[in-house]
Amino acid sequence: MRFLVILILLLLPFFGFCQVINVNTIDKIYIEQLIKTKIDSVRIKNKRTVLVNDSILYLTASYHANYLLENNILSHTEKKAKMKTPQTRAEFFGAKNYLVGENIAFTYLNELVIEKNKKHTNKTYEDLANDFVDMWVHSSGHFANIINKDYTLTALSISFDEKTNKVYAVQNFACKK
Repeated sequence: MRFLVILILLLLPFFGFCQVINVNTIDKIYIEQLIKTKIDSVRIKNKRTVLVNDSILYLTASYHANYLLENNILSHTEKKAKMKTPQTRAEFFGAKNYLVGENIAFTYLNELVIEKNKKHTNKTYEDLANDFVDMWVHSSGHFANIINKDYTLTALSISFDEKTNKVYAVQNFACKK
């Protein structure tokens, strides 16, 4: 029995909920899926359906997450006309008959984060996912996107700045027209 307890304690860091993020080998796909799963949990609590991942929206979210990182800004709009809005970006990547919404945010990894009198440090994948979901749930516009009953499609992408430990997240939502 004692051996089993020790084995479990030794293996805990390999499970995502307590896995400390190594900034040199951040698992982008894992964190994206973890955030998406937590967003789906919010939808279920609000009697909404789980969102279906969409490859066109993933291209859109990924492109915009990288744009935000490269320009060190937080904005739903871009300068190029064909990439100006979430809607035009989705259309550029091939969306036909989609109505598109978007949530964006940034936070930091392994740095003290202060948000509305709340101090925390995102050290694990769970911490990072919870931070993004918490920001969006406590913002009326972002929360409205999350629980919008018309949205059935989604994609979420992150970008990470290794120099500043800044992490951007972009989640696109859509319904068919």
